[in-house]
Amino acid sequence: DTVEVTGMGRTARSIGVPVISDPKALPAHERLVSFVFAFKYRDAQEMRQVFFQYLSPPQPWTCFLAEPKSNTLLVTERTSVIRTLIDIAAKMDVPDWKKQP
Repeated sequence: DTVEVTGMGRTARSIGVPVISDPKALPAHERLVSFVFAFKYRDAQEMRQVFFQYLSPPQPWTCFLAEPKSNTLLVTERTSVIRTLIDIAAKMDVPDWKKQP
């Protein structure tokens, strides 16, 4: 196991954080990763706001990058937090979500 410490003014993404899009590919141990959330029913910008409020205040390494054309959201966070966000997204990215009780 290797630990890399970044200096002031550098983001964690600048040191090569892995980008993952499949929940099964998330590391079992705690690690900083970027995860690609693809939404079918909800808007990525809207989900960015939900995630941002859920993680408020964000950690220095937390990052949300929405890509409107593909309706995806790239989130950089720890694997335990990503797993929670995956669960939230699964419950919110459903057809007719406003009609759900």
